[in-house]
Amino acid sequence: MKIHYTMENTVKLHDDDESILILTLNKELKDWKKNLDFIEKELIFLRSLLESTLAKSLNKNKEDKSYLHNTLKKVLENNKMFYNRTINFTNKTLEIRECEDMHCEAYFFNEHFEFHNKLNKHLEKVRNLKLIIFNFLEKNN
Repeated sequence: MKIHYTMENTVKLHDDDESILILTLNKELKDWKKNLDFIEKELIFLRSLLESTLAKSLNKNKEDKSYLHNTLKKVLENNKMFYNRTINFTNKTLEIRECEDMHCEAYFFNEHFEFHNKLNKHLEKVRNLKLIIFNFLEKNN
């Protein structure tokens, strides 16, 4: 299989379906890395906000705050794990080019889709946690 990449990573007329699919997968992986990197920055900011003197000066439920801190720590760890897995998966996509049959390609694509589903669940957990933190800070103001 020959894949023709350009500087813009755009599809060219001579690209076959397989090349286009791999190009799409690589773009998706790149986007996931960017999103996970930004999520890490957001979560670190929220952790700092919860630990700040401003948050400490507010009348907060200490148990809720402890729960949020522990949950934030776990989600941050999971985010780092997903980021590392995305990098590993990006490297694995190079192996798709070596596939000589549909079973091999199907294996990689199924792994990608399974990872995509797990990542979406992680992103939903991140959104829910951010909403809980926002509500916690808003209610206890």
